[in-house]
Amino acid sequence: MSGSSWYDENFKYRWPVAVNVPTGSSGAHNKDVEIVIPSKWDVFWENIQSTGFDVYCVDYNGNLLTQVRHAFNYANRSLTMRVQNLPVTDSGTFRHTYLIYIYFGNPSAANAVTVFTPSSPLSGQIFLGKPTNMVAGDTANTDGSESAAASFSKTIQDQQYLWFKFDSRLSRRISTYNDFLFYEGLKYVQVYVKHPTGPTLQPLMIDDSKTRFLPGWVGIFVQAGTNNLDYLAIADCYTTEEQRFSLRAVLSIREQYPPAR
Repeated sequence: MSGSSWYDENFKYRWPVAVNVPTGSSGAHNKDVEIVIPSKWDVFWENIQSTGFDVYCVDYNGNLLTQVRHAFNYANRSLTMRVQNLPVTDSGTFRHTYLIYIYFGNPSAANAVTVFTPSSPLSGQIFLGKPTNMVAGDTANTDGSESAAASFSKTIQDQQYLWFKFDSRLSRRISTYNDFLFYEGLKYVQVYVKHPTGPTLQPLMIDDSKTRFLPGWVGIFVQAGTNNLDYLAIADCYTTEEQRFSLRAVLSIREQYPPAR
């Protein structure tokens, strides 16, 4: 499998893209994707060929995807990448957010596009911010604790990202391939919020369509809740080596009203 291998050592950069797959059609199938490249992404626009030939879309297993550039204008920083037949699985219960990569920064890359018309494409989302506010580092419990390793507090009104770091959970190579040690990669995540007194899901407390990736990080969008209750925010990660691990943090809802006098 070894899905996280760097596609080609001649590419200087890669960036993760989140593809949210809606529930509804259970099982394995293929989906087309459209990815709008942000015009305010300097690292990208200052390091690609003016032809756009070195912009490659690669799936979670390190396979080059069938793709075409759409509405490309180098001078105006305009580009939409269209991808055909990304392999996905829909559980029918939870929205899956798949990770694919945009590779760029290879002055000798050849044109790799194929002409096609996408069918009902999903939207691939690029996040360019830094993890902030609710940031959980290594959330592995190694001391036998019954509580999640990270804990955060918010008000009912707050709507914000909770960031989990996952790259420390992934296996690395013993020796390099394509000059990199990447071996295991993230395939997709499922995110949800539970109440600790039972398995009851809290669908109004999470917007799973806004799940986003950064290199080594997954951000889940939490909201709402009931004052003075504690919940568990969860990101279940599925890897290219068929492993699954669960990143968890306690999410406390506190309105912080002043005491009555």
